[in-house]
Amino acid sequence: VHLALQIARDSDGAFDITIAPLIELWGYYGDSPRLPAKEEVQACLRKVGYHHLMLKNSSLQKSQADVQIDLGGIAKGYAVGQAVDVLKREGIFSALIDAGGDVYGLGKRGGDLWKVGIKSPRGDDILGYVEIEDLAVMGSGDYERFFIQDGK
Repeated sequence: VHLALQIARDSDGAFDITIAPLIELWGYYGDSPRLPAKEEVQACLRKVGYHHLMLKNSSLQKSQADVQIDLGGIAKGYAVGQAVDVLKREGIFSALIDAGGDVYGLGKRGGDLWKVGIKSPRGDDILGYVEIEDLAVMGSGDYERFFIQDGK
């Protein structure tokens, strides 16, 4: 949570773990996403904003009772980091870890850098490649979670 709040501050709220009420409103937690009314979105936005959260003495405090968090945007990256730590403890220093698009290149691949493709958000094409060693590559966008309503 500490890291998530730091990222929220650094990104001026572009990344915000208090997004849970909006995800729920749009129906993304279930199987039936929907387009909410403008008034519903405005009411929901009062519950969103990392500034509603404070960490004090390892305790998370909320300034409003109805503020909720969703750690999905940071959980995979944390899990990948934990996997890297386990591999290193076991004496493995060369591996490519892929957790659903969140990729970490541990060490090198036979002396070469790991080559990771960056997928196009609007198709199956690869936009380009990055070469990594002891680095993570993670992407995020509207192409993973969306729905079409009335052809839009």
